[in-house]
Formats: sequence, C-alpha cells, structure tokens
Amino acid sequence: MAEILFGFKSVIVNSDFCVVVPVVVYSNADVEKVSIVKNNRGKAGVYCWVNNESGLRYVGSSIDLGKRLLQYYNLKHLMKVHMHIYKALLKHGHSKFTLEILEYCDIDCTIAREQYYIDILNPTYNILRVAGSPLGYRHTQESIEKLKILGTGRKHSEEAKAKIKAARVGSIIEEEVRLKISSSKLKANLKHSSSAKLKIGLASLARNGRVTYVTNIETGLVDSYASRRAAAIALNIAPLSLKRYLESGKVYNGLYKITDYKH
Repeated sequence: MAEILFGFKSVIVNSDFCVVVPVVVYSNADVEKVSIVKNNRGKAGVYCWVNNESGLRYVGSSIDLGKRLLQYYNLKHLMKVHMHIYKALLKHGHSKFTLEILEYCDIDCTIAREQYYIDILNPTYNILRVAGSPLGYRHTQESIEKLKILGTGRKHSEEAKAKIKAARVGSIIEEEVRLKISSSKLKANLKHSSSAKLKIGLASLARNGRVTYVTNIETGLVDSYASRRAAAIALNIAPLSLKRYLESGKVYNGLYKITDYKH
C-alpha cells in the first residue's frame, strides 16, 4: 500500500481500491452554508458534492472556491443552468448533501487536479468527463435534431436544407403579411379627406357639447362651429343677434339659416 500526499490530506491507494481523504468535510451543506462560503473564499482547489442517500458524487474545481460554491445556493442560477448536480440539489435540498473539499492547490493546476479526481472517483453527476471542457457531454435527442437543422459546421443534408429553406420562406411571408397589415392601417388613416376629418371632429363635439350650424340656403353648404360665439364671429354679427336669428328661425341676411345642437 502506498500513501500519496496532495494538499493537506492523503489519497490511499493499493492495487484493489482507492480511498480519497478530503481536506475538509461539511456533512450538512445547508446548515454549514456560511462556513462553506466564508472559509473557502479566495482559495483555489477541488470540491466534491456527495448525495448522502445515494452516494452519487459531483467533482468540480475553482480558482476561488468561495465564489464558486456560493453559486450552488443561488436558486435562479440552479434553475437556469442545466446540470445534474443542480437538479439534484433542487430536488433533494442541500441538507441531503455533504460537501467535501478534496484538495487546495495552486491556481494554475486546478483543472489538472479536478481531472485527477474525476478519473479516480468516476462521479455520476459529472456528465463532462474532461475537466474544463464540454468533451463527453451527451446531447439529448431533441438537441441533436436541432443541431442538425441549425448547423454545426458540417454540410446539411437535403432534408435539412429543405427545412431551413421552408423556415426562411415562412419568415419572409410573415414579414410580408405584417407589412400589408401595416400598409392597410396607414391607408385607413389617410382615407379621410380634410373635410371628412373636420366632420368627424365636429361630430365628436356634437356628442360632447354644443355645435352651431350655419346653412347657406342657396348652395346647401353647411358650416359648423364649436360655439355660437364662433359662428357669430364668422358671420360678422353680434352674438346676441345670432341668438335671435337662431331662436326665431329667421334667415340671416336672406341667406344663412342658423341652428345648433346640444347633446
């Protein structure tokens, strides 16, 4: 049997098995959260999450263990990033896990030391079997199909090309439809002439207050005014005189019939 020293503890090895002795062990990752973050701030090394019930493990490393381990307590981060260890922590809770600091080491060798422990412990939660890289990651069948269609640097099959083309054509058609709808709305807004807009505005006034109408009995043209005073100014007569013509129904100057409307 040989004893090989790493960090502050040892890895005991013989021909049949390997026992890793952690530097520090936090048996309840929930209760000891503050100590975990505080005691490892600014330290580089390798850590290991252990499921207390199943014994499943995850090995990771960081040049600042305090900052890295703090991420494991960030609910938004756990839900956003798809990792088996994150899902396990969300499912079982931190109290069901032990956190082991396997080794403290120099910054420039954290990845190498992580790879060492991945190789000897074969942690189930580690989908990535090469430390610090996506090598060994297994895509789901759905993601594989998406990669085939969207492209991974390889030549597309004829079927994939057809799908891409169809998607592009669909986007172009959707854009054309949006432009047509936008154009239709613009035409609808421009459809009314100035006089029509004036009538619409006056109709609105009629619904909300008094409108005075002056009708040219010879031509049949009708002018509308927002008030009797405005009509009087337009006809160049006193407001009181306009009122008399309006109430008597007489034609002003033998030409103008004055009426009004109040909602």
